[in-house]
Amino acid sequence: MSRSKKLAAVSTAALVLAMGACGKSGGDTETADGVKLGPGVKDGTITLGVLTDLSGVFAPLGKDSSSGYKLYFDQVNADGGVCDAYDVKLNVQDSGYVVQKTVQQYGAVHDDVAGLIGTMGSPANVALLPKVEADEMTNLAISWDRKVTGWKGNLIMGGAFDVDIANGVDYLVQESIIGSGDTVGHIYFQGDYGESALVGTELAAKKHDLKVVKAQIDPTDSDMSAQVTRLKSQDVDAIVLSASPTQTASVMTAASGQGWDVPVLSSMPGFAPGLMDSPAANALKKSFYLASPLATTLPADSEMGKKFAEANEGAEATNSLAGGVASAQIIHAVLEKACEKKDLSRKGILDAKLSLGEFDTDGLLVPLDLSKVGASPTLKTNIQRPSDEPGGLTEVATAFQGESAVE
Repeated sequence: MSRSKKLAAVSTAALVLAMGACGKSGGDTETADGVKLGPGVKDGTITLGVLTDLSGVFAPLGKDSSSGYKLYFDQVNADGGVCDAYDVKLNVQDSGYVVQKTVQQYGAVHDDVAGLIGTMGSPANVALLPKVEADEMTNLAISWDRKVTGWKGNLIMGGAFDVDIANGVDYLVQESIIGSGDTVGHIYFQGDYGESALVGTELAAKKHDLKVVKAQIDPTDSDMSAQVTRLKSQDVDAIVLSASPTQTASVMTAASGQGWDVPVLSSMPGFAPGLMDSPAANALKKSFYLASPLATTLPADSEMGKKFAEANEGAEATNSLAGGVASAQIIHAVLEKACEKKDLSRKGILDAKLSLGEFDTDGLLVPLDLSKVGASPTLKTNIQRPSDEPGGLTEVATAFQGESAVE
């Protein structure tokens, strides 16, 4: 332990003022040198909760994001920790993309964490809204649902679902891939994720005089051939997807198997680099477009890229890994700001998050405004295509903003 960390640990141990049950912040304390401490901050350690999917339909995203958090904070800890005083510890829970399980896990960890990073899924984050607000919890969510932004401590890591999809459709129109009068079929999850993305399709359809055919699916559906057959029979000119990577693969192989060459646009959760090793790879490279807030990969020449390569010989960094590093970078900046104000209580961390304003993650995410509440933190989207490049993607438009996306 470094000298500064030892001093922090001593200060934490030598509490001179117990502030009692401080309502929402859950029993803040104050050290002898005047630093406010909240839940999850003690003994020279700041603990962050990670309620993610490691075994369900979005496991590839959850696993790679979590690897990104660990990669980043391992380096921060090795360099002396947050504020040269605190190591960051991650309390990782596997929700399996099950809402009730996520809510139960939150109940189990919320008294012991300073904040959350990587809380997976729109339905889960919406269900947690009253709980994180009551606890004054800062929560960096893996969700792009506008409803999640209703709590000022929540941050969605990019444009809202409707923003990304609206920008994606705008891009297809700009490139003359589709045009006025065409029909777009949208295959979407029942619930917050899919229905939020559908708003984006409808915004762009109104702007460009497109027709929309809806096809709702369940998150556990695996065979998309019936949906593809129906959309083909309705002379759809493009497909929009708000689904899981497995369902994306099914759509691509079903369309290819029917000899149907149709452009397919998806928001970020619908793609995983592992699909490039599947039977759907050729169809993806030919017809697939991804509207994403993330970079295609972690740059090999970056500090984190080099650290990843050293620890994972021969492996490729993915877009979700890059997103995990970016999320860790953001919460690190928030914690450093809270340290400056000598306030590591829940409220102090929350105030620090709101004070940072516009934030650039060196291109790992589109630029965000951390101070926005009840609105998408950006109206920009990266447009990407599957390829044989590292990470399985090539960027064709960076921080693209069309005409249809709105606050």
